[in-house]
Amino acid sequence: MSTSITALISKDLRIEFNPDLTQEEDILRELNVVITFLLEKDPERLFQGLYRMDVDEGKIKQAFSQLSGERLVEKISVLIVARQKLKIYWREKMKDF
Repeated sequence: MSTSITALISKDLRIEFNPDLTQEEDILRELNVVITFLLEKDPERLFQGLYRMDVDEGKIKQAFSQLSGERLVEKISVLIVARQKLKIYWREKMKDF
């Protein structure tokens, strides 16, 4: 993939994210730390990033209404990674058109 998930996350959340992470499990673990920090210290930046990433607003609202704490953070991380993977897939698929 020409664009990495970590590069997209860094750009959209305006954070330094370890570009060497390639395994999804490692990305999710690191992202959980970032999401926890943003929820506590800068939730506006988190929500702006989710908007820029085009993470499904309905799924985010559902997560906030049904989950809390660590489970909420993990769900947001999974939604972010899934959206970035989909974005990369479609960019790769459409680059020849």
